[in-house]
Amino acid sequence: MALSRLAPQLDQYRALTEGLAVVDRPNVGLLRVEGKDSVDLLDRLSTNDLAALAPGLGASTVLTTNKGRVIDLPTVVHMGDYLLVLCSKDAAARVSEWIDFYTFAEDVVVSDVTDQYSIAGIAGPLALATAQRLTGATAADLPPYGVVEADVAGVKAIVVRTDFLGTGTLDFIVAGSDGQAMRDALAGDAEFVGPEALEAVRIERGIPAFASELNEDHNPLEAGLIDSISFNKGCYIGQEVVARLNTYDKVQRRLAVLNWPTGPVSAKSVSIGDDVNGDGKVIGAITSVAAHPSGGFVGLAYVRRAYENAEVAIGPAGAIAALKPPDTGA
Repeated sequence: MALSRLAPQLDQYRALTEGLAVVDRPNVGLLRVEGKDSVDLLDRLSTNDLAALAPGLGASTVLTTNKGRVIDLPTVVHMGDYLLVLCSKDAAARVSEWIDFYTFAEDVVVSDVTDQYSIAGIAGPLALATAQRLTGATAADLPPYGVVEADVAGVKAIVVRTDFLGTGTLDFIVAGSDGQAMRDALAGDAEFVGPEALEAVRIERGIPAFASELNEDHNPLEAGLIDSISFNKGCYIGQEVVARLNTYDKVQRRLAVLNWPTGPVSAKSVSIGDDVNGDGKVIGAITSVAAHPSGGFVGLAYVRRAYENAEVAIGPAGAIAALKPPDTGA
């Protein structure tokens, strides 16, 4: 991405939320999973129902430990003769090893192909219309996590509706040497958006990220990933824990969005009361913080459910922040 083309932060924010934005996606890893048992194995290892996946379709699913904690939140798309798994780049090795560890007699081969590709995404209310203009009706008609191969301005691309920033956001996956050509093709009247504005919108919409919110300290229900979980499928690693938490409503903390006017806050705690005087009650932990392009700060925190929609004091100075449930912009 040509950084010299980046507009002011507020214009980038408006492109993401009101228009069309093009973003680099360097944090996405790609795994190619081949073999006749690939769908069955991934179905038995992750939370969502993948058994019925057909070519052109995909699903968001969670890999969990045997204690029901999050390893990663991959998107699995069926390419016909193989599965393409979009995962967190920093988790790609762990995800690959996890699949290998549970591969016994199955016909499954996993390859990390991250370095072979370049990925650019488009986001904003005009993203689907742009996909239609560039690819015909194919990409615009994709269901969530659907995939299509298309020719975009002479560049062959795998187009996946990953909804990485809420409804209607797409990733264009091309050969590494075609990365700049693809970004140029996507640009049009779009705004190039840098990581700071992207992070602010991610946090504002309550979308969890690997390492910050998605890690083995938390389970998928705490992270708000219930749409990536099937409670009607067969067994998977960690199922008993996740199912019990859901059935008996045992989730104690959930991800919440915070807004406050001054900061930033570096303390990893959310408290009720005045921390300076030591009489605050710790009710959660801040996981992500960003300056908001329109002013103030936004954050994500795992917060005790009793305090959802409350006003809380955060950090050693006791700044007042408003808590609210995530809104993914759907």
